[in-house]
Amino acid sequence: MLILSNGIPKSGSTLFSWFQKDILMHSIPKNGQELFEQSVNEKHIDGIGHFAENIEDKSILEKLISISEENGPFLVKCHTSITDDLKEAVKSGKIIVTLTHRDPRDILLSVIDHGKRDKITNSSKYFAQFQTIEQTIPFVIAQCNIALEWIDSGLVEIFRYQDLISNPHHEILRFCKIINHKPSMNKIDKIVKTYTTSPTIGMRQYNTGKLLRYKEEMTIKEIELCNKALSYFITRLGYQL
Repeated sequence: MLILSNGIPKSGSTLFSWFQKDILMHSIPKNGQELFEQSVNEKHIDGIGHFAENIEDKSILEKLISISEENGPFLVKCHTSITDDLKEAVKSGKIIVTLTHRDPRDILLSVIDHGKRDKITNSSKYFAQFQTIEQTIPFVIAQCNIALEWIDSGLVEIFRYQDLISNPHHEILRFCKIINHKPSMNKIDKIVKTYTTSPTIGMRQYNTGKLLRYKEEMTIKEIELCNKALSYFITRLGYQL
């Protein structure tokens, strides 16, 4: 079993993937997590840590599935669009896909924050291109479209940023049911404390941890701009205009 921890960038996907990875390794001692991450570290698979790129590539997907079948389950964090090969892998039971999403207006602000941090730290320059709301809206639209394709497929388990932040214990238990594991509450408490106590900006892609931050940080005109450009995605994902 291969678990793809997918999500819209800046929607708590990194935090949730750490929750999932910890639970998986605890509940299934014979797993392929270490071998997968070694493959990434040795550049046999593009990525970093437990994040893998190019999941849409059939050869990459087949390689990941092969590792899981030979060595046991493991978790891969990714940001991937849906493909026919991924659909078939889910339907056949070879992979499980979870998807995180968040209010698109807060995603937009978090992307801009990440870009500012990248410019300061001279790290990956991808998000540095996003400096204004107008510049960032097309990126958010593209990412929301990918998320909606997954949601409409009915092949993913959906998790929301606001639930991961406000009630992480419940969301971890939801994931445990997916992998048929019943952890102790002590274990869940330990996981939550490990990854949420004294969070530091920039660590594990953490920015502020706020819910509905756009209401505090955007001007009325900026909110109106976002509501006009993103209204379809805001409502389709279940958020309020």
